[in-house]
Amino acid sequence: MCGIAGYINLNQKPVADTEIILNMLRVQKHRGPDDSGIRAFSLKRGESLELRVDEPVRLQGSFEGILGFNRLSILDLSKNGHQPMVSPEGNVILALNGEIYNAFDYTDELQNWGYRFRSTTDTEIVLALYLKYGLNETLHRLNGMFAVVIVDLSLKTLFIARDRFGIKPMYYIGIDGTLGFSSELKSFEYVEGFDFQLETSKLDEYMIFRNNLYGTLFKNVQSLEPGHYLEYTFDKGIIIRQYFDVDAFTRSKVAPAGFEEYSREIEMWLGQSVRRQLMSDVKLGCQLSGGIDSSLVTWLANRNSNKGNFESVSIIFENENFSEEKYINEVANVLGIVSHKFLLDSTYYVDNIEQATWHLESPINHPNTIGIYKLSQCAKQFVTVLLSGEGADEVFGGYERFYSIQYPLNRKKILDEIFSSLSQRK
Repeated sequence: MCGIAGYINLNQKPVADTEIILNMLRVQKHRGPDDSGIRAFSLKRGESLELRVDEPVRLQGSFEGILGFNRLSILDLSKNGHQPMVSPEGNVILALNGEIYNAFDYTDELQNWGYRFRSTTDTEIVLALYLKYGLNETLHRLNGMFAVVIVDLSLKTLFIARDRFGIKPMYYIGIDGTLGFSSELKSFEYVEGFDFQLETSKLDEYMIFRNNLYGTLFKNVQSLEPGHYLEYTFDKGIIIRQYFDVDAFTRSKVAPAGFEEYSREIEMWLGQSVRRQLMSDVKLGCQLSGGIDSSLVTWLANRNSNKGNFESVSIIFENENFSEEKYINEVANVLGIVSHKFLLDSTYYVDNIEQATWHLESPINHPNTIGIYKLSQCAKQFVTVLLSGEGADEVFGGYERFYSIQYPLNRKKILDEIFSSLSQRK
């Protein structure tokens, strides 16, 4: 997790100093505690300038935009991974929050093209891909979760893009002649002329579905939609473009097969996905709940890690009706991994609900949110990167409510057959 923040004056008014951007970065410093950077830029003049981050400074040039970044170092812990990152010629500035799982598939191709890497980060590979292919082709080549800001001084264009499914956040505002953008809403508090006001028309949707599909709970604050990018030039203004549509995505047809073949196929795809997410120069572990999803991810991650080097973190409860500790213990014992368990009690819940809401930036939409907040606090004692199985229980029918569904398929019958087959294999 890293943090992006920045703004550009649409009326081309020069940025006076760095006080605003430093405040925008400071309030989301938790996203990237390892390093920070800011760079002023001018689309009009095609120039940029790196600035200090330890104290505010006045700008001596005509820079109408500024880009800031807080870094959590995962790949290449050296200063070579510093962001915002600038191309060798100095005409492209890039800030990337996220992970690109297929980034290093392109290393040889880009080196053969003539690019000379200064770091071993996936960020620089995205920068090189952009220099070679431009924005659209680059976005279609990326397999990962990301929010990326690109300032192309040659094209006099600012791009802001979000991954296909919106895993990484990116918000933007347009107010009083300023386009502001950030990984977190709270940074907008420091943008001149902006004031947080509740968007009451979005409240019923949030209360019913625990989320807003479009927009946010605040007036004039937009969430860049998944699979979209924002393009800004002084001539054309702000344009939102879609580069990926899940409904139009072409899926390959799978030939009919038996249980054994399907099992091997699922294991192959899951294994490939987990292996790609093990790229890290820091210690990583797994968020283990004891359910089907996190247990599968933990098993696959441990299998592809150095023996004895993988650890899990879990939240447990005093009430056995809610706690899944016995399943957590079973997975940890079978795999032979170190298991860290943290108790969530009512005192912690009450004492931390306000701070958890501050981080979530919306009303708590699920009781487990407080548990995930504590898990994140405690996990940093042992690991820097956490894998999880969010959403996989729904895919693999891991809840009882899915077990009894009869339409459109008799899932109970299917699951009974799978369990019977597994028993016979033992």
